[in-house]
Amino acid sequence: MVLVGLGKTEATISTNALILKNVSLVGSLGGSKEDLQRVLELISTGAIDNVITEVAFHQVPDAVDMLSEGRITGRLVVRVNPDIT
Repeated sequence: MVLVGLGKTEATISTNALILKNVSLVGSLGGSKEDLQRVLELISTGAIDNVITEVAFHQVPDAVDMLSEGRITGRLVVRVNPDIT
C-alpha cells in the first residue's frame, strides 16, 4: 500500500503484513499541520484546483509509466474496486 498525502489522520495497518511479508512503513513530513490546513482551505475555496487522475487497478503499470514520464499532473488515484464511485 502506498499513501501519498494525508488522506486521514489515522489508519489501521496489518501488523501481520509488516512482520510476515516484510513490509516497510515509512513516513515523511513535507509541511506543518498549519501548511496542510491552509492548502485544504485554498482547495475548498477554489483558489487551487485539485487535479486528480483516476485509473482502474489493472491500469497501474501504465499509470506508473505515466508518472515516471511526467504525464500525470496532481494526484493519481487507483480505483481498486470498480463498483465504488
